[in-house]
Amino acid sequence: MSGPCLLVTFCNQLTSPQYAALLLQIGGNGRDWLLPPEPGIADAGLAGLTGVCPVGRDLALTTQSATPEIILYDPLERRIKACRELSPCLDPHSLIYHAGSLYVVSTGTNEIYEVTLGADGFGEPRLHWRYPDAPNDRDLVHLNGLTAAADGLIASCFGPRGPDGSWGRAGAVFQLEPFTVIQGGLAQPHTPLCHGGRLYFAESQAHLVHSLRRDEDGIWRAQDRIDVGGYTRGLAVAEDRLWVGVSAPRLISRSKGTPNQGVPAATSGAALICIDLARQRVTGRTEVGGFGEEVYDLLILDQPGPLGDPADALSRRILNMHRVAARLRGEHAATTRRLLTDIDNLLTESANLTAELGRRVQEIGRQLSEIADLRLTRAALEAQLISVREALDSLHLSHSWRVTAPLRYVSGLFRRGR
Repeated sequence: MSGPCLLVTFCNQLTSPQYAALLLQIGGNGRDWLLPPEPGIADAGLAGLTGVCPVGRDLALTTQSATPEIILYDPLERRIKACRELSPCLDPHSLIYHAGSLYVVSTGTNEIYEVTLGADGFGEPRLHWRYPDAPNDRDLVHLNGLTAAADGLIASCFGPRGPDGSWGRAGAVFQLEPFTVIQGGLAQPHTPLCHGGRLYFAESQAHLVHSLRRDEDGIWRAQDRIDVGGYTRGLAVAEDRLWVGVSAPRLISRSKGTPNQGVPAATSGAALICIDLARQRVTGRTEVGGFGEEVYDLLILDQPGPLGDPADALSRRILNMHRVAARLRGEHAATTRRLLTDIDNLLTESANLTAELGRRVQEIGRQLSEIADLRLTRAALEAQLISVREALDSLHLSHSWRVTAPLRYVSGLFRRGR
């Protein structure tokens, strides 16, 4: 072992999803990727990693993917020991290992699931808690962070969206059971962390890190807050230093899909901020923008062997980005070809339908012409019938018809006698 190092997970790592867990040497320059790339993993809908927590000497991690998974990883042997789909969960965020079980935040369903871990691997995820009065079919309050205090679990959430669909200042850090708000009125809080009798959490949108301490009555009281100059998410304590993850500003809103206003095109990238807890001030900043843009979680762990040169770690990610880009270009080209083929087929089908429609229009025109001719014939017959009736009426009124009436009578008698 070579001392402690810092593990960083990156979420929304779309350009290189296989490279989303970075090891950084504390007090040194070593860098390395923790998880080895898996063949075809980019095709499985992976977008990065979110939560990470220690389980003995192993690590548990949650994937940000189309089908989210929980992974048990041995950092010393660099191998995956167990893996399970988190089928009830949607958009998992943080997780912790507490009282012999793993607890996973299911952000998309406003829930927390318990996952047991035994010799045979992970057990079936079981619902542990749901945000009060919240549905489980959509992200209502953006439940995200989780930590364990002496008397239970503490979580963070953004709170309900505003009228325009964006997250306002309705966020809160709260105790799960009984449901008790510790601090509310927050702008997108993340990463509650209990350590050394204090509760730390990030108020991401306000660029702040808060520190609270319990009083004699067990009430959490605000102590300090420090501005770290960026979107804060991910906290870890090493001795007397607090490490804070800062993400690059998003140019496009993930929740609304629209450009974020006021974000310059050229802006600072992701970084790790070091806070001296004794002096309560920022003492260092480590840039990690080349390795990822959105820090999600941080964890202090013993360094699993020597770490490599930063340029080597960076070049591996860049090479992977080129491979992903080539794959995406190939998929785009194939999709374009399929679309062009579909368009050509639709145009052919449209031409055929147009021709058939023309034939039917002509047939309908012919039938309408026949109907018009029949109507004219009928009108002529009706006119002839009227003429015949008028001729009969004139005959009945004529002098000759009256004169010949006796003859017609005798003729009728003669016919009846026969």
